Amino acid sequence: GGVRGSFVQAAWDVAVGEELLQVKACRREPGKSRTSFSPIRHRDGYDAVVLVVFSMDMKVEEAWRVPRTVVNELGKFNAHVNGIKIALTSEVRAHPEVEELQLTDDALG
Repeated sequence: GGVRGSFVQAAWDVAVGEELLQVKACRREPGKSRTSFSPIRHRDGYDAVVLVVFSMDMKVEEAWRVPRTVVNELGKFNAHVNGIKIALTSEVRAHPEVEELQLTDDALG
């Protein structure tokens, strides 16, 4: 478990112990492999981003912990949205610092 941040902490969403996490989620459409997350607007102020992919019926399909350094390295800045866009590409999944999380639907309740 963790402690949810308030809207005052713009760079992170959840504190788990000493770690500050930003959480991004998306819902995958049937038959599609593409995932699209909202932009990350900060290059610092958090330790990692947790990317969660839900099925159309809002069941957890997969979750990944991506350290801030990897977000800044592999993410692409998009001026139109004024933030860093990151997707669950094979390059992100294979990065040695990125870890798949065993996140269950019960953990979100």
